[in-house]
Parts: sequence; structure tokens; C-alpha cells
Amino acid sequence: GVEIAKNIVLAGVRSVTLFDDAPATFLDLSAQFYLTEQDVATQTGRAEATWRKLAELNPYVQVKQHTGKLTADFIAQFRVVVVCNATREYAIEINDICHALDVAFVYTESRGVFGSVFCDFGEAFVVSDKDGEQPITCMIASITADVPGKLLVTVTDDSRHQLETGDFVT
Repeated sequence: GVEIAKNIVLAGVRSVTLFDDAPATFLDLSAQFYLTEQDVATQTGRAEATWRKLAELNPYVQVKQHTGKLTADFIAQFRVVVVCNATREYAIEINDICHALDVAFVYTESRGVFGSVFCDFGEAFVVSDKDGEQPITCMIASITADVPGKLLVTVTDDSRHQLETGDFVT
């Protein structure tokens, strides 16, 4: 979780709010680079021990800590909620709230060398990948719109594009 928060803060979003009331443990010291043995000894919450250090990374990002419960009213103020290494039941509970409020939801889980990511960006989010295959890449020489509503994509002479009618080009 702290790695994601660090990267978001460095990217320069307007604000980041941390929520993690769990007390720091010795196991956390192997992966959470902002925690100290003092945090473990005093049973300081992980977010409490971390948020000020994250705030130092980028003065243009407001970093805050939330304590208490994550309610629908609280979640409604965000555009994205990221949940890390929570139970499946808790992740589903928070995702249901986010989905109802049209707040993007990302759930990440890492267990040793294994990990998973689940994203719910709402009903309006469209995936243009129709077959799961690797995207086609080629060098485009030109794109013209000689016929209204249609584009002609011309690739360089030394490559084949493998594009079909209706393919999405970015």
C-alpha cells in the first residue's frame, strides 16, 4: 500500500488520504520503508506513522490520514479508492459502495512473489480489447479522411498492419 501511495504522491495528484488503523508490526518492517521499530514498540497505526513522511515527497500534494470507519458519505468525496491486502469480503464491501457512488475502485493484493489486481471503473468504462491478444503495432505513414466518417490508415511500405475493419487505433 505505501508503495502505491508514494507513487501517487510523486505523480502529483491534488490529494491523497491514507486509511490504515492497523498497528505497525515487525513483519511490516520488511516491506513498509517508512515504519520504524519505534512505531512497532508504540503500536502506532501504519497510516499515522506514514502520512507525514509521504507528504514530504511532494509539497503540492495534500496528504491526510483518516481514522474511523469508511462510510459511503466519506468515500463519496473521492474519485478513486485503492484497497490493498484486505480480506475479500472487505474489498467487496468497499467496491459495492464505490460502484454505487461511481467512484473508481482498485484492489491489490500481494503475497510474497504473487499478486493480483482488480479494477472497477464503473459502467461507463469501456474496454476496447475484443480478443485478449497482444495489440498490433506498426509504423503509420499517414491517416486521411477522404470519405466522411471513415479513415484510411496507410502504413510504411516495409510492414504489414494486420488491421481489420472496425479495429480501434490509438
